[in-house]
Amino acid sequence: MKVRLIQMIDGQMVKSEFDSAGMVAAIELRGFKQRGFNNRSGQMREELRGWATFERLCGPMWDGDAIRYEDKASYEALST
Repeated sequence: MKVRLIQMIDGQMVKSEFDSAGMVAAIELRGFKQRGFNNRSGQMREELRGWATFERLCGPMWDGDAIRYEDKASYEALST
């Protein structure tokens, strides 16, 4: 499964893609510390269960063919 990280860097939205096997290390190298795993119960896509969660990132989110994480600035820009 592919993993996407969307970040706002110097006012530009930057997309990075990783293989799921190394995604925690790759995202942590970009300054986002893993805080746990997505274990919420209730209505949630099955594809999102068990994925890592990170401080200062929104996600995991379903992106059609990948798992997506967004920093807060990107999330706000994409949500308006």
